[in-house]
Amino acid sequence: MTYNQKIWLGVLLLCTLFWGAVISGACSLYNRAARLNAHQAQSEFAARHSLPPCSQQSAQASTSPRNG
Repeated sequence: MTYNQKIWLGVLLLCTLFWGAVISGACSLYNRAARLNAHQAQSEFAARHSLPPCSQQSAQASTSPRNG
């Protein structure tokens, strides 16, 4: 292999490593953002639907007229 071929092979290897690192970092950031959004959506769902059914029933019972 000539000197120029070795240089081009080195440049190609460095470019491959660089773009591999860029793509890997982008995928890592995307996965982290997706996990954070999923956790936030899960938290919002839990916050909306966390009222115990007893409190709703007792509120209805206190406002409804009693027979007797």
